[in-house]
Amino acid sequence: MLKRLDDVSNVVRIGALNTIAAVFTNLPNDYDTDRYRSYLAHTYTTLLVHLDDSEETIQDKVQGIKKNLIYCLCSYKRIFYFYVQVYLNKSVISVLIRWLRSVRKRK
Repeated sequence: MLKRLDDVSNVVRIGALNTIAAVFTNLPNDYDTDRYRSYLAHTYTTLLVHLDDSEETIQDKVQGIKKNLIYCLCSYKRIFYFYVQVYLNKSVISVLIRWLRSVRKRK
């Protein structure tokens, strides 16, 4: 489905987005987000590319799917680590964690 997002036809792209949205809104409660984390990260980063699509309908659908994808990660801790994995490298993660701990100790 993700490859269909690069199609020339808006109808095909919207159909692909509707299918992706259906998948992420109907995940079973026991969906193992840890096991499929790399798939979720790949899907998320692919969707980010399509946020600047020239078609506003596609932008709106991508935004909605992106929110559902984040919610399927379940907890704030998982969401935080997911964003860190997608956007940052490990050395930055360790610096960020040390900084968060220092701020927590000050309070």
